[in-house]
Amino acid sequence: MITYVEPIELSIRNVSIFQIPLEGTSNPPILRQTVSGQTYDFVNVEGNTTVKIRLLETTFNQPKATYCVLVYNNFVRDMKFEEPLYGIESRIWHFNLG
Repeated sequence: MITYVEPIELSIRNVSIFQIPLEGTSNPPILRQTVSGQTYDFVNVEGNTTVKIRLLETTFNQPKATYCVLVYNNFVRDMKFEEPLYGIESRIWHFNLG
């Protein structure tokens, strides 16, 4: 879930989840899932402020792996002004699985 302060609506860009390679390797991040703001089977808005994304079973299937979420600019837009909102850049929002 991604929660915003102001009311939002889905727009045209994506949210992507990447698996980060082990430190010390030159491998690029591995795309695990990407979802467009217009893929209504996988993404919806609840209460005008919270985005819920349906994840594939394979998205987080590597134990002890590090993942990051990239939210592209214009994934959502401000409902009142219909202006695209900034996203979250790569490697800002990351986490490890136990």
